[in-house]
Amino acid sequence: MKNIKISTRILGTFGILVALLLAMVAMALMQFRSMQDSSEVITGKALPSVEVINTLNTDLVRARLLELRHVNNTDPAYIADIEKQFEQLQHRLAEEKNIYEPLIVTDQERQLYTQFLSERERYVALHNKLFEVSRSGDKEKAKELLGAESLTVYNASSETLKKLIKYNSDAAKKETSAAVNVYSQAVTMLIVAAVIAVLVAVIAGILLVRSIRA
Repeated sequence: MKNIKISTRILGTFGILVALLLAMVAMALMQFRSMQDSSEVITGKALPSVEVINTLNTDLVRARLLELRHVNNTDPAYIADIEKQFEQLQHRLAEEKNIYEPLIVTDQERQLYTQFLSERERYVALHNKLFEVSRSGDKEKAKELLGAESLTVYNASSETLKKLIKYNSDAAKKETSAAVNVYSQAVTMLIVAAVIAVLVAVIAGILLVRSIRA
């Protein structure tokens, strides 16, 4: 050690400290990147999905209420207005589906959504028959249709939407928990790295001073 120039010793000590600093920065960046990934899942996928599905579910309830009003009224003008509202609602439902579909990222969520589409396809077929019967004036038969398979399929599609909401809510909670854990780990790692850096600096300083005095 005494044969090494003082400037070289100082540079060596400085180099060690710089290396430790770079290591700390690298670890922090890795942890922050992981936190950012969790944040993107929450704000860019899970929460928007829950919002769209809730809107979709609300509009399905509105559509069901329009059907109920249709079979319980005989005024042609009123019925025509109901059908117009229903058609507008169908367009809005299609738009909501287009918004939601790009947010699907897992096979499990896609399977649930495919199940929902299948149930809705069956429901729409029953709806068309329901409006046709109701429009003809046979209100009793229309009410029977509304309370039979139509109700069963409607309830099934609603349950599927609830599962989709729960799936995305659980995903958001999971990512939130992961972000909190990553943050705690990052703080711990930075504290440990800082302590190690201080110890290395102290030891290196002591050794440097001793070597110069020697």
